Amino acid sequence: MTTSTNGSERAMVPVGGYEDVTVLDILPVPLLKALIVRDTEMAQNLGCLELDEEDMGLYTYVCVGKHEYGSMLRDNLHRLRKKAECNAEIA
Repeated sequence: MTTSTNGSERAMVPVGGYEDVTVLDILPVPLLKALIVRDTEMAQNLGCLELDEEDMGLYTYVCVGKHEYGSMLRDNLHRLRKKAECNAEIA
């Protein structure tokens, strides 16, 4: 059984499931929204640098929108690393 059963991706609907499965000291809904829209600055402020793809597993499982938050986190972390490398080259 996967999250892709019964349809395609939908909008993120924060119905309280994210807070119920949160074992980390983060604000899950704002962080997940930042990951979806690729707002790396907001995601960084909300603590994405302290997370790993496996930490997103429960959020992916309970998401009614069928989002894969692990891959979204990986994409945002990759963007942050590229941004840091670019800034290091400039300095």
